[in-house]
Amino acid sequence: MEAVCGTAGVCVTSSLPRSPTLFKTTIPLSRVSYQHLTPFPSQSHLFSYHTPPYARTLRARTTVKPAIFLPHLIASLQQVDQTYIMVKPDGVQRGLVGEIISRFEKKGFKLTGLKLFQCSKELAEGAGACQKENLHRRAHNGRGAKLYFARVNLEKDSNVDSIEHYKDLKQKSFFPKLIDYITSGPVVCMAWEGVGVVASARKLIGATDPLQAEPGTIRGDLAVQTGRNVVHGSDSPENGKREIALWFKEGELCEWTPVQAPWLRE
Repeated sequence: MEAVCGTAGVCVTSSLPRSPTLFKTTIPLSRVSYQHLTPFPSQSHLFSYHTPPYARTLRARTTVKPAIFLPHLIASLQQVDQTYIMVKPDGVQRGLVGEIISRFEKKGFKLTGLKLFQCSKELAEGAGACQKENLHRRAHNGRGAKLYFARVNLEKDSNVDSIEHYKDLKQKSFFPKLIDYITSGPVVCMAWEGVGVVASARKLIGATDPLQAEPGTIRGDLAVQTGRNVVHGSDSPENGKREIALWFKEGELCEWTPVQAPWLRE
């Protein structure tokens, strides 16, 4: 069979034998059966779930099934987390605050809270009666519930209880030494926000033991001993919210949109 293009935008099939030489054949339209007339393929056939007529004529059995992938829709559904980052007294004394902040900024995370804070040992060793958290949920513009933190009996910033912060380590033998260390000088408290910020922050910070931390991480580059490992970071989204509520009072966090946001995610 030989496909010959005629006029009027149609293709006709001819029963003339194949020849290795080029030739031009003209077939009168009166001798052509209309059942052999096939329109030229349309672009719409590329998005059809049915085999087009011209494909059946050429004995093509492949069906084209389009797949549409919209990555920006996937990105918009990703979870935005919060994490608490604290530059410890040794990091403040060594002038590493700017270096540490810049690493998180270059990664593309959003800073929502920042303050220099001194926690006294007397308050750190107290019972923490004035430090109580009252968690409640409220709807925000109909787009779901957000978690808000309110506190009672908070009169001064110095009422933050570092024992509450390190309560998971209270039974450890090094706990008293840890309290002495964290209250030995001012710390820089930070709240950061972003997609996957907790896991990414842990990677940026590095292993607890600076000697085991990878080069390029904060501890791998800037610290040499576990007892002076420069910075703290939340280990889970839940602890991130808890620690932010512990170190920041209501109204101290800032909600804003960086101009670089459209250039970070689709």
